[in-house]
Amino acid sequence: MPQEEKPIFTVDASGGITILRINGRASYLTSAPVNSLFGHLLERGKCKFIVDFRNCVGMDSTFLGILAGAAMKIRKKGPDGFLELCNLNERNLELVRNLGLHRILTIIQDEKDSKIEGLSTGKSFESVDSRAVAPESVLEAHRNLIDANKSNAAKFEDVIKYLEKETG
Repeated sequence: MPQEEKPIFTVDASGGITILRINGRASYLTSAPVNSLFGHLLERGKCKFIVDFRNCVGMDSTFLGILAGAAMKIRKKGPDGFLELCNLNERNLELVRNLGLHRILTIIQDEKDSKIEGLSTGKSFESVDSRAVAPESVLEAHRNLIDANKSNAAKFEDVIKYLEKETG
């Protein structure tokens, strides 16, 4: 069985819109640095984000919880902010919709409708490295999913109970 390649996340925060590109799998292993990135950029006044999933092979609930948390924080910043997901494959789109996240962030199916148009060239990108997985971060992500959509509580009840014991 071939070993899965390490995911690479690239970010360009040099303009008015921050672009995060995911290459590989977006999972609990990469959630902590992405959460830190959103937090850092929001503190610096950034509130316009595009996450490009063109090369994302899959994602898990922890990563989706990080996106949910970022979307809710962006909404609190004011009406000018947004979190736009573009180039989602069929499975990733299904995951976003099943958790009700399409209600709190923008999903762009056709790239020509995205704000990413014209932003994808001539930019320098830096990698976001994954770090050790912190159970607190995974717990926060799953709580975000419930805050974003109360019907997610039943889906993640056992995960949250387990993580609360771990972080206790």
